[in-house]
Amino acid sequence: GIARTRLPRSVASHAPGASSFKEAYKRDGYAIIRNAVDAELLGEMRDHVAWLSSRSFLQGVPPDHWHHPIMRNDPFWVRLISDDSLLDYVQELIGPNI
Repeated sequence: GIARTRLPRSVASHAPGASSFKEAYKRDGYAIIRNAVDAELLGEMRDHVAWLSSRSFLQGVPPDHWHHPIMRNDPFWVRLISDDSLLDYVQELIGPNI
């Protein structure tokens, strides 16, 4: 994994949300983190989903089943899950060795 040594300011700036989302995750098994995705990344995600909708390898596949073809065939997926701002939240939940 990637060792991250400190909690970046983007997560620290969400305090007290930083601790409350961690508590919610431990309690409920999930957490809702409002505004975790900035407007620019959200726009990229929307554009990409629109593009994916037109791809032949996903024709006939319901969107809730896109996970396997996307993970296998789509570099945007890797870019999205390795976005520093999102990894900040992951680090808060599971520690720096991500």
